[in-house]
Amino acid sequence: MSRAGEIPIVVVLAAALTLTFASCSTSFTYGTQPKVAELAKLQRGVSTPDDVRRTLGDPRGKGAVRLSIGSADLWFYDYGEGDSSGSRVKYLMVFMRENAYDGYLWFDAETTLRARE
Repeated sequence: MSRAGEIPIVVVLAAALTLTFASCSTSFTYGTQPKVAELAKLQRGVSTPDDVRRTLGDPRGKGAVRLSIGSADLWFYDYGEGDSSGSRVKYLMVFMRENAYDGYLWFDAETTLRARE
């Protein structure tokens, strides 16, 4: 868990991978595209972990998070792709509380690499 103002480790790792592979003029992909269009099928407080797994697939990772409104289990889905011109990463974090779906956080970021003159 990162503190306010700190950069999450997954963002640092994604940037490091992008720079590493970009310097080698190689393309890369990792993970599976998060199924964000399927989120509408889940019901907060009703959908079970099995429902989430059937709808979104197996998470790439699991953990826990402490929020201002309490603690929750966290399921993590991510995808990245890139080449020497840039990278794109997608992150979906699904919150589970009391053995039920409790919401999500989703973002998509793209970076274009340019040579300095």
